[in-house]
Amino acid sequence: MLWPELGFRVARYFALAVQGRNQVIVHEGSDGAREGRPAEGGECGLAARHLVAADSGLIRAFSCQRSGGAGEGFRLVIPPNEVLGRTSSDTVRGGPFIVGAGLHGDIGLSPVWALRLGLEFLRGLSHTAHVLDLGVGVVVSF
Repeated sequence: MLWPELGFRVARYFALAVQGRNQVIVHEGSDGAREGRPAEGGECGLAARHLVAADSGLIRAFSCQRSGGAGEGFRLVIPPNEVLGRTSSDTVRGGPFIVGAGLHGDIGLSPVWALRLGLEFLRGLSHTAHVLDLGVGVVVSF
């Protein structure tokens, strides 16, 4: 999964961001009984608002985030299970509208670079589904 984000710190404790979410799905097994192809991924765009709680020391920033957006949504992968008669993996869609909330901590590596650890809860609307994402990323300050 690729989750790029471009943000701007509006004030010391407030930031706005635009996020992209690109999910790639690798399928297992084969199912000749079904027509068509299974989904290969999902893309969506989100707008986010960060409230920054800390801004010093090793933890450069700790933030709470709320976000919302739309696109293809996200997909939950169901693996093959011979016992249940499922010979290939399948997916369940959440979306196309998405709302979410998250917690992020940025650990300073240098004045410019930081390591971001994040926990993100997403809810798909229209096709209801929930997902909890754990993420690690890189933050560049300029």
